[in-house]
Parts: sequence; structure tokens; C-alpha cells
Amino acid sequence: SIQSVSLTGGEPTLRHDLPQLAQLLVNKLPALRRLTLTTNALDSDRVVNQCTQLGRLSAAHGIDFFVGVSLDGIGPLHDEMRNIPGAFRKVADTLDGLQALGQQGTLRTGISCTLTGRNLHDARNVLRWCSERGLHTNFIIASFSDSFYDNMEAQAELEITTEQRQILLPFLEELAAQSPLGNPAAYFYADVARMIGS
Repeated sequence: SIQSVSLTGGEPTLRHDLPQLAQLLVNKLPALRRLTLTTNALDSDRVVNQCTQLGRLSAAHGIDFFVGVSLDGIGPLHDEMRNIPGAFRKVADTLDGLQALGQQGTLRTGISCTLTGRNLHDARNVLRWCSERGLHTNFIIASFSDSFYDNMEAQAELEITTEQRQILLPFLEELAAQSPLGNPAAYFYADVARMIGS
């Protein structure tokens, strides 16, 4: 039986029927215990409104609701990566709203940062900024595939170079060391560091 569902996109909060979709999932999946939503957090009012509704629904059914916010860098770097002026400020405003909901106990919020050759230099700033706000950060290494991601055209611009791996490797090793023993993230970061170092 299905216990966990992730709502991703594109941007899932663009769906006006997202609360109804979540209700359908709750009705059809009686073993559901975890609902995850991934968002770019660019429209604060819409995201917070949708998450308010999903948070209430989840809490009423004993479901852990987690909102993962995509963040590519701090300040102008995030704007540049998303090619949207003011994107970082919008994300920060949305995070304020989501964290206020979190204080009501209806959801948890964290950050997902995909590391590329264009933002790797800012990874420690992302980690510091998020840590200061009590936000757990999950780092992912950009992957390129025609069949799965359809993003091969971006590889030349975004791929982490051999030289940049000398920055990435110690960063991953630090992340692995900082994660509590038994935490799957520690194993993930350690394994990626091992593969890069090989």
C-alpha cells in the first residue's frame, strides 16, 4: 500500500484544484502517511494559501506534510539562476509564510538546492542562510539526460567541471560529517563524495 506521495512539477501550486487532488489522494490511499510538495515559491500568496489547505487536510488525517522549496543561491544568484528579477525576495517571503504555518503544526518546510557549475560557489552561503532560519537543506547534484530530464542542451553551461569537483568533494564530506549517524543524507553525501573522489 502507498504510504508516501510527492507532488512536483513544473509548479504544482499552479493547479487550482490542488486541494481537491490532495483530498482525492487521502480518500483513495488509506495508508498515506507522508505528503510532499515541491515548489519554486515564487508566488507567495498562492503557495501559502495552497499549503494552508493541504496542511489542514494532512493534519486532520494524521499525514506528515512536507513542503520543499527550491533555492539555487542567495540574493542575486537565485534571481540569475531562475532568470526572474526579485525571485530570491519572493522565495524568502514565501518561506516566512510557510514557517509561520509550521509553527501551527500543519507542515514542515525545508530547502532543496540543486548544485551546478553556476551556483556551486554559493553552496556554503545557502547552507548558512538556511541554518540561520532553522531550515533543513538538501543538496542535489545536477544530472543531465535526454530521456529522463530532457536537459542535455544545458549540460555545457551547468555541468560541474573537474576543477569545481575540488570544491564539491570537501563540501559533500562536510555535509556527511554534519548529518547525524543513521541519517540517510549522511550516507548519500558520503557516497557521492566517494564516487567523485574515485
